[in-house]
Amino acid sequence: MNKVKYFFFVGIVMLLVGCAISSTKETGLINYGETTQPWLLKLQRVKQEKQEVFRIVQFGDSHTAADFFTSQLRKRLQAYWGNAGIGWIYPNRVKGQRIDGVIYRGKGWQTMTSRKEKTDFPLGGVTAFSQGKEAVTIEITKAAKTAYHATFSLYPLLTHSPLQITDAMGKSAYFNPDSNQWHYFSLDVTLPLTYQTNANDLWQIGLINLETGHSGITLSALGLNGGRFSEWQKWRKDWALDLKQMNADLIILAYGTNEAFDEQLDLAKTEQMWRQQIKEIRKALPNAGILILGAPNALDKGLGHCEQPKQLDRMQALQKKIAQSEKLFYWSLQESMGGQCSMQQWQKMGLARSDGIHFTPQGYQKLADSLAKQLINLGQ
Repeated sequence: MNKVKYFFFVGIVMLLVGCAISSTKETGLINYGETTQPWLLKLQRVKQEKQEVFRIVQFGDSHTAADFFTSQLRKRLQAYWGNAGIGWIYPNRVKGQRIDGVIYRGKGWQTMTSRKEKTDFPLGGVTAFSQGKEAVTIEITKAAKTAYHATFSLYPLLTHSPLQITDAMGKSAYFNPDSNQWHYFSLDVTLPLTYQTNANDLWQIGLINLETGHSGITLSALGLNGGRFSEWQKWRKDWALDLKQMNADLIILAYGTNEAFDEQLDLAKTEQMWRQQIKEIRKALPNAGILILGAPNALDKGLGHCEQPKQLDRMQALQKKIAQSEKLFYWSLQESMGGQCSMQQWQKMGLARSDGIHFTPQGYQKLADSLAKQLINLGQ
């Protein structure tokens, strides 16, 4: 009898330990690759070395486009490693979206996104077209008269005179390329900065990078409302060249919510597309890490019903499967929330909105704090 009790006790203990380990793996940051990847070694050096900049770029849907999650993640990581700048931002305001702390002023430039229009979009899927002799001023709150190193991606469509960039000190720089293609132009500026064209010129401006020149972290938030990973197929065929220019150390892929609501989603084609684009990312940035964020929990009927989108479980499983087989990093937003149907509880706590899809600023911040803690642990 004592032996029976003993084995029963041991069995219960092993079961509990197994559950604890499983829970830790599910809610934590999972590394399906090697432990000595170049980007991990660099992350561990940032704290010790001067002029070491670790660049993170997050691509995603409306969860990224709202910039509540990414801005909190940026703040937490920069508080620990240092502020190397905001990173890559869109050239002008995008309707229904925000970049925390960035203010755009001016009219006359038309903003277009790959979600709604067709053109030669650069990486990120947002571009600004000049319309007459107009100017756009970019300001970062609490960064007035602060020096930055800026990089512009731009395309001269029909030009007779240079693009002018003027900073807060009145210093101007002029860019006048001799070929109709995408160019990158870098200069030192004091914010705010203004770019403008002459009346008869037609320019296309893509992403703009802003770095402080100090060691630390940059985190670029490149999201599009309604976006999917397949959105990348609408960008110029050489988007990998734009990715190389970013010199990113960690790419975060934060998609899955819009796919989950698509009842006609072809999972086989989706998997094929994900793998191909991850292959292209690796080719462009061979030393960078890739982190897939598993889609968060969501409700199909909104407040009051635990009815998930029909494709949510399948999409989350696909994301994890790809991360595992491609030897990437993976972090489940849903498990961080508490698992299936956790959206209801988050609504009750004021952490999620009534649509059952999006979060309140406090909800996004809570999720970002969780990921930041694990990234910091990773870099220690």
